[in-house]
This record gives sequence, structure tokens and C-alpha cells, in this order.
Amino acid sequence: AILNRLDFVDSSTGWVVGVKYTGEDAYGHPMHRAVIYHTANGGSTWVEQTYAPEEVRITFTGVDFVDALHGWVVGFHHVFAAPEGVIFHTQDGGQTWERQSPNYNLMDVQFTDALRGYAVGFDYIGAQGPPVVRTQDGGATWEKVVMRNNDLEGLYAVNVTVERVVTLGDYDLLAISNDPWGVYVPPLGENLFTQEYMNIHYTFEDVFFTDALNGWAVGSRSFLPIHPGQVIFHTRDGGETWRKQYEQASLQDTLISYFRLDSVYFVDNQTGWAVGMSTYDESYDQRWAILFTDDGGETWQEQGSELMLNLAPEFLDVQFMDSLHGWALENGHYDTDTGEMTVYLASTQDGGQNWEWINTHLPGSLNIGTALVQGALDRVDAQNAWAVGGLGEVIHTSDGG
Repeated sequence: AILNRLDFVDSSTGWVVGVKYTGEDAYGHPMHRAVIYHTANGGSTWVEQTYAPEEVRITFTGVDFVDALHGWVVGFHHVFAAPEGVIFHTQDGGQTWERQSPNYNLMDVQFTDALRGYAVGFDYIGAQGPPVVRTQDGGATWEKVVMRNNDLEGLYAVNVTVERVVTLGDYDLLAISNDPWGVYVPPLGENLFTQEYMNIHYTFEDVFFTDALNGWAVGSRSFLPIHPGQVIFHTRDGGETWRKQYEQASLQDTLISYFRLDSVYFVDNQTGWAVGMSTYDESYDQRWAILFTDDGGETWQEQGSELMLNLAPEFLDVQFMDSLHGWALENGHYDTDTGEMTVYLASTQDGGQNWEWINTHLPGSLNIGTALVQGALDRVDAQNAWAVGGLGEVIHTSDGG
């Protein structure tokens, strides 16, 4: 058996839950079944309790009793992509169990009394984030609380009191409610729970060195789940130490954001560009997709605002031949003449003071999905360049674009 959780109501009376091996099927594959063990003598002996013979291929992961009679166990299917988990309830110390809904994959459960409780779990293929369910009638009915900010993190542990609920999960996600029994306002639960990461998470997409010592790394950092922001780090000692030079959070209040920097390029130790995905400023203009520095990254200024009219572009790569002539590879946007998605490049001849679009007239988008950065540019001289992107696209120009 693999035992996952235990709960004691006094020095003698307790329960432990998990999963046990039950033999092999006709094909020789191992079979398992969730299990509940109970002790009435402080753990000297344990007795297996029967819950539901028809429930197979599940694992119990959480157990909570409020007294010697009233308790709950939760679990999940240990079958790949199984859609549902289980909640069982007893009112007689585990002699009999009845199944309650909802059917979510659950990892932990806790009650404050025989009526009020929370259960949490995971759903890595759904769109509404981790399941968080609560009851105020002993589990006769369960209400799902949909978290606003989530990146499909699973939740593994929950602590429930009358005044507060705290739950923890993947990537040190922390969700807290100081009004756990208040009115839930669908479709999102921002009125009940705040969500944040306990630590900052960095994701780096590109790095560029001008010599053996000086380099820059660009990417994103977490501000909220599914709400990253741009970040630039710099090293002056070949990467032994790094210092943050720049960060910018997304300013638009959206459910999902992939605001980040995807590429960086320097022509010398002072002059460089960083490009990535745009966001919205307070006037709802698209901004910050192209950044420029002429002091080694100590300050960064926005460029390319003329490219952003009615567009929210993402630039996947940037290259400069010298301090004046450069290209940035865009994910793609709609050709106003044809109405179809087309790959574009942005070009500058004056160090980024002015940018213009170059339509490659190649259909489609280089990027498969907004969550991934897929696309690169290599310009070898003033005329010849290659670009690659998602779905195996390779494009070339021999006439400067």
C-alpha cells in the first residue's frame, strides 16, 4: 500500500488513506484500489474500512474528520486523462460511506465543523484552473469556486478555519480567502480568493554577449499566475553574477497575458535592442514591443510605436547589421489587402528612430501558440536573411527583404 494522508481526532482514533495493490488483470498489468484504514487504539492495530466496491482505479489523497463520527475522504483516478475524482462521507466513523458530488480530481479536504468544508485538487487539461469546491451543508451540495488567475496549477493542501482558507499548489501558488463563506459571484472568484506566487519565477527566452564578459538575458517574470511581465538582466563578469536592469508588468487587466521579451541584440557594449510581445497602456494603445538602449541597458526607451496602430504584435527575434540597419521578425498579422494572416518583418534604417513593416507575402503565422516562443532570424549581410518558425516554416530573402 501507498499511504498518503492521515487524520486523528484524539490520541486513540484515527484514519489513514491511500492506495493498495490488488493483483494483476488478464493481461498481467498491476491493479490498484483506494483504501481506508482505521485505528481505535492509537495505531497499534488498523482495520480496513469498506467504502464502495464498484469504485476502482482511484487513489485516496485526503482525509478529514471533525469528530469520531463525521469524516470525508477525497481522491482521484490513477488512469491517464481520467475526467473525475471522488468525495466520500461517513456519519458513523467509517462503518458506512456514501459518495458525494462533485467529481473533480482532488488532493486534500478539510472541514471546520460537520457542515462547512473545502476540497482542492488539479485539472491540468481544463480551462478553469484547479478545482476548489466548498460546502456549507456537510457535503449535501458542493459549490465550485473558479479562480481568476491560474496557469493550470494543481492545488495539493488546504487549511480551513472559520475566518480563513489557505491553499498551496504547483510553483508555490498561494491562494487565500479571508471571507471563505461569503457569497461567491460567478464566473470568477476574485471576490473570495487572492492568488499569487510565493516566489518570483523567471523564464528567459534569449541571451546575447558582446564579448567574454558583457551579456544580457531577456524574458519574463511572474507578477500573478498567467500574468508575466518583461525583464532584462545584465552580467559584466561572463555570467558569474547577474543584475536586473529592467522590468515592466502588463498594465491591462485581462484574464490571460503573455507579456514578455523574446530576443535581444547588441551591436556594441552600449547599443542594443530587445523585442517581444506588446501590451496595453492606460489609453489602450499597444506598447513596449521594441525597446532600445544606448547606455548598456541602464535605461531603455520604447521604439516602433508607429508599428502598433490597431495591432498588438509580438516580435520573435531581432538583428542589426550595425547601429543603423536592423530587422525584427514578427509572429504575423492580417494583410489588409487579402484579409489573411501573413508573416511580417519590421525594418529600420536609422537605428530604430523609424520603423516600417515589410510584408513577406508568406501566409500564416510563424508561432504555433501564444504560450510558446518559436521563431528566429539570421541576417548575414544587407541583402540575405533567413527566418524560421512554427510548423516547419523557413523563409529567405536575397534582396534585403
